[in-house]
Amino acid sequence: MHNNHYFLRHLVPELGNKLSRAILNRCYSQNKDELIIEFRLKNSNLFYIKAYLKSDFSSLSFPNNFYRAKRNSANLFNSIINQQITGFHLFNNERAFILKFNNNNQLLFKLYGNKSNILLIRENQVIELFKNSLINDKNLDITQLDRELDITFEHLKAEHWKVRKVIPTLDKLSAQHLKSILENQTPEQKRLAFNTFMQEISNPPFYIIADSNGFKLSLINTNDNSESYTDPILAITLFFERQVKFKTLNNFKSTLISEVNSQILKANNYLNKVKKRLAELSNDATNQLKADILMANLTNINKRSKSVDLLNFYTEKLITIKLNPLLSPQKNAERFYRKSKNEAIEVAILKKNISNKEELLYSLNNKLKELKATNSIKDLKVGQPKHQKNSPEIILPFKEFNIDGYKILVGKNAKKNDELTLKVAKKDDLWLHAKDVAGSHVVIKQIPGRNYPEYIIEKAAQLAAYFSKRKSDTLCPVLYTPKKYVRKKKGTPAGAVIVEKEKVILVEPKLIN
Repeated sequence: MHNNHYFLRHLVPELGNKLSRAILNRCYSQNKDELIIEFRLKNSNLFYIKAYLKSDFSSLSFPNNFYRAKRNSANLFNSIINQQITGFHLFNNERAFILKFNNNNQLLFKLYGNKSNILLIRENQVIELFKNSLINDKNLDITQLDRELDITFEHLKAEHWKVRKVIPTLDKLSAQHLKSILENQTPEQKRLAFNTFMQEISNPPFYIIADSNGFKLSLINTNDNSESYTDPILAITLFFERQVKFKTLNNFKSTLISEVNSQILKANNYLNKVKKRLAELSNDATNQLKADILMANLTNINKRSKSVDLLNFYTEKLITIKLNPLLSPQKNAERFYRKSKNEAIEVAILKKNISNKEELLYSLNNKLKELKATNSIKDLKVGQPKHQKNSPEIILPFKEFNIDGYKILVGKNAKKNDELTLKVAKKDDLWLHAKDVAGSHVVIKQIPGRNYPEYIIEKAAQLAAYFSKRKSDTLCPVLYTPKKYVRKKKGTPAGAVIVEKEKVILVEPKLIN
């Protein structure tokens, strides 16, 4: 809307007044879609044109000052630096204009939405492009840019009031407005409305209109929530600043909302999985019940049976219990009692995890409401991690955790596992790994003269389970042994080791603080 021909009819003459006999001082870019053109005026003051040419939004603006970055800045259009402006030309019925310089050099501003570009022209030949990705611009013929159009009431009537067909360079908002004021009118009323409209877009003021999609610069006031300006340079500069601020806020806000929605989805998926597992445990006959039934029927069970059908004394129905034929009926009962202990632990952990996830979901949903209601970049950034620039990064082969003075090291990947186990760990450090699955090597560094407390081993085992393929399991077996009993066989893949004299602990996979 701000790049339409009718606004340029106001802007270009004003630029002509400002830049009469000005010298092109510098021309550079420090962002791939942004060009800064600095002019030195007759009174030695500086004047800036900022061309912001992103694919989703392009606009000119005219900031009072602009400070060039010391790095990541490139000079452009060097052949016209220090040349004087000799004139301007706005192409007829087109969204383009040129600045004319000495030696037949011309700087073309082509403001075609997502194909906007700035081109250096010499003797009607394209010499240099700002955006080289728009390769068709290399063959642009500026002698074909001026267009003669029949913009009359009679032509509009002949085209059945198709506004955009008769006035193709009119912005969408103004075209919609013209179409609406022509509807349900008599022919004479339509002629009067058309003439009034054409007169209105040929004179200031210009309107910055706010709506749910940001801001628009319009020649027509179509909204009560608008501000008017008579200076086109000031109008487009204020519009640009507000729209970029709005887009920055919206993009940042959308990113944060997307992240929270992703966390909510993951939490809900986890809850569904855990609740399903809890329901399975609640619906199935418990291992405790199976053990009790077996103990009550020891004399009724044949040795070496693979299964047995017995009466469930709670439901008065038969229940089939699978047995290990190598064990006696009593040993099978003891096996179920051991399982029931783990089953009770699992149920307790599942209920705790459900409670924790529900609390997290409540917090995330509140955060989502706050994000949607926030309209300040500063407020959105509160609580977000700060990124320090130019801070030296030390790459270690492990993550480090500290618990009560004990260092727990966790390998980052298969290659780093080898480095941790074979180069970092000492022989009396304690080594841990999730049993029978791929995962990180975990090492508890020895404190001389002190044993490894059971709760420290358990915490380290939780990390080993968490950083393994069993991360999503409710319980995970983790083996542990002094590092001196861990060795690597030549030729085996990265991370693969041979472990001797290990013990096993059953833990909940958990990332500790």
